Amino acid sequence: MSIKERRIYGSRFQERVYCIGILLITFMRLTQDSTLFNWNDYLVIAVKLVAALCFLFTLLVRTYTKKEFIITALLLGFAAICTVVTKIEMILFTTMLLSGLKNVDIKKVVKIIFYVSAVVVTIQVIVYAFNWFFANDTIKILLTSDYQVRHYFYFSHPNIFAGIVFGMILEWIYLYGINIKKRYQCMVITIIAIIMYVFTISRTMLMLFGILLLGILSIGLNKKWINMIISKLASYSFIIISTIIVLFLLFYNGNNKFVDKLDDIFSERISVGLIARDEYGIGLFPQYINFEQRINLRYVHKLTIDNFYMRYSLSYGIMSLVILSIILWKASKKCNTLEQLYLIIFAVWGITEGVIFDTAICIVLLIVSDRLLNSNNLNNSKKSVGIEEEGSIRKENKIYE
Repeated sequence: MSIKERRIYGSRFQERVYCIGILLITFMRLTQDSTLFNWNDYLVIAVKLVAALCFLFTLLVRTYTKKEFIITALLLGFAAICTVVTKIEMILFTTMLLSGLKNVDIKKVVKIIFYVSAVVVTIQVIVYAFNWFFANDTIKILLTSDYQVRHYFYFSHPNIFAGIVFGMILEWIYLYGINIKKRYQCMVITIIAIIMYVFTISRTMLMLFGILLLGILSIGLNKKWINMIISKLASYSFIIISTIIVLFLLFYNGNNKFVDKLDDIFSERISVGLIARDEYGIGLFPQYINFEQRINLRYVHKLTIDNFYMRYSLSYGIMSLVILSIILWKASKKCNTLEQLYLIIFAVWGITEGVIFDTAICIVLLIVSDRLLNSNNLNNSKKSVGIEEEGSIRKENKIYE
């Protein structure tokens, strides 16, 4: 076997090991949020350990430039410190997962996430529908303040179910594209959005579906000024939202009717963040927060901070949010237009949900990592913006006129 053949074989083996880790962690993460699948603590630890070893293996065998090695070591070191201080391993696990993506085909990774999600969602919807008709007393529902029924579909919360389905739409478009001339494809997305809202009453998902459809139709127009607006929003939306929320946490002292109205619209997400700030403070570096702490609000009774920006800055520190902002800004310069739209969705999604940091539900951080680590690969050239033009087909985004 020649040196070149050994390198190809080694790269493929690295990719297979990485994909095994993705398969395990995606299935575990999705089914942990399910009441149909029972995970005991030992099984969770075993799956996490095997997945971590898979990602660690890819980190050890991949090649580094001097700059890549220093940056990767610093990020992993900082993530390890955050994990020790906060007692939450997710940031270290996610950093390992994202750093191990070097020389791995992201389309294969996204396919695994999509099909695992499809299997889990299909099983739970079928079982839920069956029990709805034949064993109604086993069905768990949530009533809103105006007595609208929200369905769990055996997930931990209706918003989780809606988020997983929305994530699957993003994954499908990323993998297989969408042809805006075939209007039924946009109609299918619209119908899914309406069905999701009817059953889950998730306003966040309805808004995100709207942004996705508007963005797809705008990209399909193939106007330079539209693409420029999308590019600017992708570069700065996360930074702007982060800055506003951090300044709010630092200086807001209460008694503002506008903020109270927003808090009511966002189901007391602002109040929960402010309680955590008053209890633990906000600083540059990570700190331990007891998210199981009981609180006494109208809708919320546990210190569960759904706003990603609040949770991230309070738990991991403002410095962590700055680092993530820089990473997203840098990646946005290498993204094509569809991926830039995904970055905008990522920033908006984080206002109401913390699941954007979970690659089993939201693939945006995987795309970001791929652009930063694999942007020199021929198949990942930014020149592929995915819009069919006269005389040339740009395939990567697969948004066709």
